[in-house]
Amino acid sequence: MTDKMKITGSGLKERILWIRETSGCSARELSRLSGLAESHWSQLESGTAPSIKTLSFIQAATSCDLKWLAFGIGSRPTKKALADALTQARNDLRSNDLGGAECVAS
Repeated sequence: MTDKMKITGSGLKERILWIRETSGCSARELSRLSGLAESHWSQLESGTAPSIKTLSFIQAATSCDLKWLAFGIGSRPTKKALADALTQARNDLRSNDLGGAECVAS
């Protein structure tokens, strides 16, 4: 399996949208916290199939289970778990002097 493999599946777009809507973050903020270009995040919300590498970046920022993120298998994270993970990602950015805007999830 390579990072070039694309993940497709029913509901992937909806899970990406759920992360943004539940977190209260903008696409810009989530892309920054995930280490992705804002245009890349927008493409994901439009239904473009991500690579495994892209999903791993999102997983690292959100702590969403990779199986749930990619395939909808298992439980989605709670709003609190998502907020905690994004707070940690934001703190990690700040500690690297990259800054980070606030999201409203909590």
